[in-house]
Amino acid sequence: MHSPFFRALTVGLLAGAVTAPQATAAPAQGLLPSLPIAGGSTFDFCLTDASASALSTAGIAMDAIAPSTVVSDQGHRCVRTVLAGGKINSDLSGLTATAKDGGFAFHHGSHRAEFTAIAAKITPDRTGTITVTHHKQRIDILTTKLTGLKLSLTKITAKNVPMNLTPAGANALAKEFTTSPLPAGHELFAGNSTAQVLHLTPSTGQ
Repeated sequence: MHSPFFRALTVGLLAGAVTAPQATAAPAQGLLPSLPIAGGSTFDFCLTDASASALSTAGIAMDAIAPSTVVSDQGHRCVRTVLAGGKINSDLSGLTATAKDGGFAFHHGSHRAEFTAIAAKITPDRTGTITVTHHKQRIDILTTKLTGLKLSLTKITAKNVPMNLTPAGANALAKEFTTSPLPAGHELFAGNSTAQVLHLTPSTGQ
């Protein structure tokens, strides 16, 4: 018959054998690093035919807030912004980006609604959101399901990406013009851009 000491030693060794794999297990892998998006590319917010018609009927015009500029793309009035930079997930599941100073505005007579500090976010469910500053408050103004957007590890291309007005965006316009010329969910803009993705080299970090 084994002594109490021998039984305790045996139990301890067996317990150690069971728990050892947990103690030496490798840590969980972290998220893949993101890659920087180069600044300097342009992004055009172009009015659709329907939204341009609705604004015209309401007597509302769209213009740019400097240094953003007004351009024309195939007959469509657009506000051109310049990308300050951003980041894209290495697995292409999403990105964030910000524009340089400027933005777009809508005006009618003495009434003017300005939207500045434009930023974009794409989430893994392939939903895009454009946020802006309006009356010193941050609001979601546009959403998109990203039709026409192509993501790769070398560049990002947007071609006529439908950008729909959010309820917050429609409310912002309604407060300035008594009623919103466009309902929430309406495609306000088609978005166009091409941006380069940068790759850091291990030797220089650039």
